[in-house]
Parts: sequence; C-alpha cells; structure tokens
Amino acid sequence: MRPSHLLGALIALAATAATVLSLATPAGAAVTFSSKIDPQVARAACATKAYRAAKRRCLRVAHSRQLHVLVFGRGVTNETLHGDVVLDQRMRTIPARAAVVRAGDLARLARSKHVRRIAIDSPIRFLDLGLGDALSNTVNNVTGTATNLVAPALSTLFPGVNGVTPLWNAGLKGSGTNIAVIDSGVAPVADLGTRIVQVALPGQSGSLDDTYGHGTLVAAVAAGMSADSRYAGLAPESKIYAFNVNSSTGVRTSDVIAALDWLHANGRANGIRVVNLSLSETVPSSYRTSPLALAAEKVWQAGMVVVASSGNSGPDSVYYAPGNDPYVITVGASDLNGTADVADDTLASFSSYGVTADGFVKPEIVAPGRHIVGPVPSTMTLTSLAPAENIVEPGYLRINGTSFAAPQVAGAVALLLQAHPEWTPDQVKWLLVHTARPVNGSSAPAMNLAAAYAFSGTPQVANQGLVRSNGGVITTVTGLLNSGAMDAVAWERAANKFEKSNRWSDAADAWERAAGYWVNATIFVKAANAYDRAGGAWARASRWDKAANAHVDAVGPLLNAGLAPWAPVTLELAANAWRVHRQPDKAAEAMEQAAARWEQGFVATAAVEAWKKAAAAWRAKGDTGKAQAAEARAATVLTTSSSWNSSSSWNSSSSWNSSSSWNSSSSWNSSSSWNSSSSWNGAGFASSSSWNTASTWNSSSSWNSSSSWNASSAWNTSSTWNSAEGEWNATNEWNSADTWD
Repeated sequence: MRPSHLLGALIALAATAATVLSLATPAGAAVTFSSKIDPQVARAACATKAYRAAKRRCLRVAHSRQLHVLVFGRGVTNETLHGDVVLDQRMRTIPARAAVVRAGDLARLARSKHVRRIAIDSPIRFLDLGLGDALSNTVNNVTGTATNLVAPALSTLFPGVNGVTPLWNAGLKGSGTNIAVIDSGVAPVADLGTRIVQVALPGQSGSLDDTYGHGTLVAAVAAGMSADSRYAGLAPESKIYAFNVNSSTGVRTSDVIAALDWLHANGRANGIRVVNLSLSETVPSSYRTSPLALAAEKVWQAGMVVVASSGNSGPDSVYYAPGNDPYVITVGASDLNGTADVADDTLASFSSYGVTADGFVKPEIVAPGRHIVGPVPSTMTLTSLAPAENIVEPGYLRINGTSFAAPQVAGAVALLLQAHPEWTPDQVKWLLVHTARPVNGSSAPAMNLAAAYAFSGTPQVANQGLVRSNGGVITTVTGLLNSGAMDAVAWERAANKFEKSNRWSDAADAWERAAGYWVNATIFVKAANAYDRAGGAWARASRWDKAANAHVDAVGPLLNAGLAPWAPVTLELAANAWRVHRQPDKAAEAMEQAAARWEQGFVATAAVEAWKKAAAAWRAKGDTGKAQAAEARAATVLTTSSSWNSSSSWNSSSSWNSSSSWNSSSSWNSSSSWNSSSSWNGAGFASSSSWNTASTWNSSSSWNSSSSWNASSAWNTSSTWNSAEGEWNATNEWNSADTWD
C-alpha cells in the first residue's frame, strides 16, 4: 500500500476558478486557495509548512509576506486590479506581468476577471560551482601538450580540445555572428575590447557593468582574446550583447524573461544568433508550464540558438528551467584531467545529468567545465572569493562549473553560423549532437567542433515532435506540475542522502514517496525510475518482499509512459526478489507475467527462458500441474518462434541497450538506471541459459554467467545477492570519490 498522503498531490481541477475563501480571515483561520493560484505560490503564502497540496489548503496565511509572482492575463493593469499589487512592465514573450503582492491580497487578486493564473517568480542562481583546487588546467602546468593545437602562445586547453583549430585556420572567428549573454553583466575588459554592447532593459538605469564577475568570465570563454593571445574564447571576433539581470535584491525569472523579450524583438536585427544562459531557476518545474521555457522557445523560434548550462548538482538533478527544456541545447561539464588527450576526459563529478520531470534526458552535450581560466578584474566579487592559488595571474581566475562549459558551445555555434548563416537552430543542434564524441562516464557526448565543421551536406532537424511550452497559461492538471515535481524532487534528494549513509530502508521509503508524487504529476518515466530505485534500496536492506512489490509497482508507470518493453524486465526483477524471499509461488507468478509480456513483444528467447524459470519455481512450490503448464507454454513459444522474424518490431536482435532506439535522443536511455551498464538488461537471459524440464530449483540449477542470476545465486534457502556480483553493489552507488573539488 502506498501511504495515503501521497494520493492526490495533484488533483484534476476545473478550468474555471474554484470557490475562494477570502484571505481576510481571523488569524489562525484555515484558507483554501483558488485554482488560479499556483501551488508554489500558495505554499509560499502559508505562515507554516502545513500546506495540504491535495486540498489546496493552508492552516494560516502570512498576511504581510511579500511574494514575487507572475500574473497572467491580458487585461492586467494597476487600474483593473484595485489592490496593493506592484506591477512591473508587461512581458512580450509570455502574457504576464511580474508583480509583488502581499500574501493577504492573493485571494482578491485571483478573483479578478482579468487574472488567469498567478505563478511563482522563481529566484535565479548563476551556475558557477566554485574555485576548484590548486591544480591548474593550463598548458604551462601540463607539460605543454596543447601548445601546438591552436596557437603557440595559447595557455588554455579547452579551445583545442573542442576542435576549434580548423575553423580558426579557415578564418572563422565569429565576425558578424553575435552572442547574447544574459548574466550578471559584462565588464569592459581588454579581452573583449570594443566588442561589448551593454543593453539597458526597461527600468534599468546607471551602470550596467558586471560587479560580480560571473558574466564577464562567461563572455570571455565564449568570445575573449587576450592581448598576448594566451587566453581565448572560441569566437574571439564575435560581439557580445551583455544583459545585466543581477541586482542587490537578487535575480528572478522575470528579469531573465525581460532580456529574452528584448532579444525576441531585436535580436536578429542586431546580428545575434546565439543566446547563452549560464543560470537556472531554483524551483523545479515542468517545461510544459514554465514561463521561462516559453520565453526561451520563442527566442529559439525567432532564429536564435539558446544554450543553457545543466547545473552543478550531479546525478538526477535536471529539473530546473531553462536547462530542462528539450528545445534548447543543454550543456554539461567534462573534466579534461589536465591533458589535451581526449581519451582521458571524463564527466565532471559535479555536472548535472539525468531525466527531466517531463522524461527528457539532459544534457545533450558536454564541454570542458573544470579549471576554466578567464578574465575577472581584481575588483570583482569572484576574485575576492578566490583562494590565492586560483588567481593564475593578475586579472585571470580559474574556476569550475557548467556555467563555463555552456559558453564554449555558444561560441562554437557562432562559428558554425558564420560559415552557414542559413542554418536554423534545430539544424545546429542536430549537427552538434550527431558529430560529438563519447566521454567516459557520460550519457551525453562531448562537442567536436572540427567534426561538425567537416560535415558535408544539409544537417537534419532536431526537436521534431516536441510539444511546445504553454508557459502555464493553460491551468490544467499538467499546469500544476510544479508542486508535484517539487515534492518528488525533495524526496529524491532525501533518498540519495539516505543511500550515501547506507540507510537503505529510509532510502527505499523516500524513493517510493517520490514515485507516488511523480505518478500524481503524471510524469510516469520518473515514477518508474523511482520505483526501480526503491526496489534496489529495499534489496540492500534485505527486505525482499518490499523490493518485489516496488518492482511490480513500476509496471504501471512504464505502460503509461509508452515503455512497455521494459515491463518484463522489472517483473523479472520482482521474481528474483520473491525467489530470495523464499516464496517460489509469487516468483513463478511474476515470471509468468514477464514471459507473457516477452511474448507480446515477440522476444522468443526471453519468453522461453522466463516460462522455464516459472516452471522451475512452480516445482519448488510443489505444484507439478502449473510447472507442466509453464513448460508446455515454453515449448509452444519455441515451436512458433520461427514466425517471429526480423520483420517483427521486437525480435531477438532487439536487445534493449545503448544501440537501440532508446538512445541519447530518447526520453529513456543510458542515463537511466535501466540501461546497458545495468546488471539487468534485455540480454540477461540468453539462449545458453538452458532451463529445461529436468531443471530443479536447487544449487545444481546453473544460471549461466551471462545472466544476472548467476551461478553463485543458487536458488535455495541460502541464496543471497552477494556484494561481488549482485545487482545492488557498491558500483551502483554514488561513492565518496565523487566530490566537488
């Protein structure tokens, strides 16, 4: 049974506003929020944490609390609202206005006929991880191995590793193809010379210079060139259009959207073809209802490539806009390990990756993100924060983060579009992903600019079949995903922490809670993955009955997600858990269900083996009749398997691994826990694992080495999944070696 409080986290609501209880109620009175008010806003309005998502109810409202929100509606003005609401300028790319409203005025605001929805104006964070350790990733500290890659004087590895040499040799350095950097601003440093255009947004006055340093370094990684040519970005002749969205009160979604509004209206006329967003929201969301995703997509559709950083939170952390939008190019970070040899490149331990709330694998590509050197004046905050070892020379700082991987891709895009200005953003994205090279430990490949430049012909088009964001204008069940996603993400974080402390029962419970919220949010891919992780954690806790139930619970979400071929895999996991729990009848039932699904998919070999295993389980239970029936079914499948030939959509050659149709462009691929690196995959039961009518369920029953149930897993009362070869072992954990440096 799932805990009852998991049910109804997201309830189907009427499209019209529900009855609203006035917030002008006595202190301590309970309040029910209108369906126009996003659950994130309602949660923020509560004076305590006692917010009931299913009933949209709060025990007490913090009446005077100032809330930053986005108010959707075409006729929203100060005159039409008649309340203590401070409205900012209307945005162009989304039908909304930023506003500051007291929690006590939310109900009155929601009652306005002009208001369609009130969403959170999320805080924004810049994605610099930190200043790293004292080991420099520059040529003078790595025996000069990269000195001839690009230019004799170049002191950084990343331009050459990215493959920029043939483009520079052909005179492609970004001239006429401009890059927009939405960040903390860009200071007038020598590396960018006169190629900076600072854009003042509505309401901005005074200096637009960067005082923090983040935006300046990002811009230089994309397009800088020092006077002595020792430090260079990838597009050193591109102009930088700099947007300073930083302020003393912080950065919010509406600030970034204001910059995207300007670009949507003016970008192409100013030669801007690339937009860099080395930032993210701090509130998890679905891209389908994200205002920031909608604005980014509008810019993409206007002919500008949008590049976003993936984040610095490691595995299972790609829940935040704009990097969670499947349209944009999301960039993770690789670690060059101090050499120019790409063979030793690995995924940086801090780089975010995984499956988004909507089931898309992110990032699409990686670029160097560890020990990146660029100009940051001594007066800036970043320099003040840096250890002395990270100041490689006056005015130049070494730092880590996906923030500095993204602008390398932005610079590369500028060079490609200089060579081929007729290409669309979708073509550029397709080309970069399909010419990239593998990276150790990463589901996303590394950018290979030289291969992209060498591509002949017309690139294909990415992003086909995607559903565009509605920005949350449509208030439906899917329009309320933010609350469910937030709760699910919170439980997943807790589960990961419990796993690191070897608190397996607590981890399993947290994974199941997360799965429940994902189901309620109708994000079934994530739900299935969470149930899978719960099953693994229960197994580590030796709670095999709970492990079996968790794997069975994954079947429904898999079917709802359109991933039926994985259903027999999780059922076989359940069968093995029942085996270890010494309940052969339940193991047999689960294995028969798996066999039937293998048959539905025309995978004869797996179906035959599953029926044989079910028969062995029934014999262990002492039910000869059912054992004979299972054996007979195995024989029938084997006889008719010749008709399941290469024309079948699921056949013996359709092993579900990294070469299958579920690949890096799919919503379920190698970054999932069910993949070719898993101990359980579609090839787990090969024809060589011969279970026949003579097989009995005891130590002499040899499940061969190609099976995940191997010879050391004798199916008897002493069986355990041992730490050396069992599915749940230390290699599947996030271990202490993966730390941020």
